[in-house]
Amino acid sequence: MVYCYHFRLLQELRFGEDTPPQNRLSMPYFLLQSMIDMGIKVQGGNHQHLAYHGLIRLIIEYYLQNLILPITWETFRDMQT
Repeated sequence: MVYCYHFRLLQELRFGEDTPPQNRLSMPYFLLQSMIDMGIKVQGGNHQHLAYHGLIRLIIEYYLQNLILPITWETFRDMQT
């Protein structure tokens, strides 16, 4: 199942540098809101959302490896904005 915010994340990863700064996605806020949403759904008994962050990580890792200078997941995780 793919949600609108998956497409928003992909758009940000693909075209983020061409997007005006005020329209860019705040990655920490995006992930926090996603975790809150996932937690609510899991507490409600919908456990299919547990794999959600694995999907997000796979998408991000794919794009990190396809940069001109590839970045590891650990480097990305430890980056500061």
